[in-house]
Order: sequence, then C-alpha cells, then structure tokens
Amino acid sequence: GVSLNKNYIFIVVPPSLITTPADLTVIESATATFHCNATGNPNPKITWIKDEKTVGSGDTFIIETKRNHSGKYWCSAGNGLDSTVNASANLDVQCK
Repeated sequence: GVSLNKNYIFIVVPPSLITTPADLTVIESATATFHCNATGNPNPKITWIKDEKTVGSGDTFIIETKRNHSGKYWCSAGNGLDSTVNASANLDVQCK
C-alpha cells in the first residue's frame, strides 16, 4: 500500500508588495485604474482605502472619476499575520 505523509510543512510568509500604485492625473469622468500586487503565504488580500474608508478590494481598483475622488489612495495587503504592507498613490481629478 501507499502511505501518505500527512506532515505538510507550512511556511508562513508575511505579505510583500510586488506592484504598487502610481500617481494618476485624469480629466473628470475618465476612468482611473490603480494596480497593486502582493505575495505572501497565505495569499495576501488587497484592500483599497481612501480617507480611512475601504473603497475596494483586489489587485486592480477602477474608479469612474468625479471631482471629489481626488486624494490619496492606499493599497493595503494583509494575510492574517501581524504585518500589513501599504503603498499609496495620489489621484488628481481635473475639471473638464
């Protein structure tokens, strides 16, 4: 018979960012897209934050811009460990 080894080695790796969002300047009502990518084990979850509110999740954050969307957007990657990594980008929405 075959005996399966149940002793998996699970190495926990804190999140680290591979891609960080870049500053953007767009005309009002254009689409702004930010990218943020992280590695780690377990796989980190990406959250997008503006003014201390969560505004999105996932590697890509797309926003149809209005004037009040200008500001700093934070990409936060966490995987349940104590460490969370963050990067930020500024969005500048200009009037038509």
